[in-house]
Amino acid sequence: MDAIEHEAMATRFVLEVADSDSAAIHSVLGQACQLMDELELTLSRFVPDSDISRINDLKEGNSVLIENESWEVLKKSIRVMLWTSGAFDVGVGKYMDIFRAGKQGLLNDKEVIHALQKVREEKENASIYVDPDEPRVYKIKQGMYLDLGGIGKGFALNEMSEYLVRQEVKAFKLNAGDSTVLVRSTEDQSWPFSLAATNDEVQVEIMNTSVSASGTYWQGQHIFDPRTGTNSFQPLYDRLWVCADDPAYSDALSTAFFLMTEPEILDVWQEIDGLRWVAYAKEGKIKMLEPNS
Repeated sequence: MDAIEHEAMATRFVLEVADSDSAAIHSVLGQACQLMDELELTLSRFVPDSDISRINDLKEGNSVLIENESWEVLKKSIRVMLWTSGAFDVGVGKYMDIFRAGKQGLLNDKEVIHALQKVREEKENASIYVDPDEPRVYKIKQGMYLDLGGIGKGFALNEMSEYLVRQEVKAFKLNAGDSTVLVRSTEDQSWPFSLAATNDEVQVEIMNTSVSASGTYWQGQHIFDPRTGTNSFQPLYDRLWVCADDPAYSDALSTAFFLMTEPEILDVWQEIDGLRWVAYAKEGKIKMLEPNS
């Protein structure tokens, strides 16, 4: 087993490959890490000339051409937002800035609440348009600032996976910190995965799929809910996992489902292809969900 670690997108990525040609594999893994760095330069709102920064900086009535990768991740983000009725939303950049300022002591609690209310009012009237036919984004109305933190790492894993498949790597496992794991194998090789709660543990085998855990919108003792623009949402679960064929979707859906009731999750499930299972930990126990449960 060959492995390499790489820091990108404020996350430690681990790439593990089951292959006998160590020298060749390390070269391929190095190229995969370079791909990760290129994606960060394209997708991060903290890079001044990234596609996301250029969209955020657009003046009302203007448009900008973007890279295909940015276009694809935005289209996937819109799909998840529609599936979940806004429980997932990438238009939360300003909210994240406010929470960060609060944690750093730059804003007190009262100032945070006031700032959140102002941003919500601006966002409710804001609009951008992602062209479905070409990689171009239009700024219709100011007030929405994108942040791909809830889907970007999963999207990056999928891009790396496709690269490794093109390089004819037969079996590999990719981790994005503790949030998402992706496994692929052309030889039907499965990998063990553990779901743990305080008084329970479930072992599953995963193959040619991804699993993501919730937690993207945690803010202190509360959870940020983009549907209300507040961080007063009380958690329904201790932890939640989503298994899906596409890691961008498992990443985003784990964030959204953490804010949704079990019936709401099952209702959304009917609209989504490639969603394998959902599990959550609550009161120390783990429950596995299936589409007809």
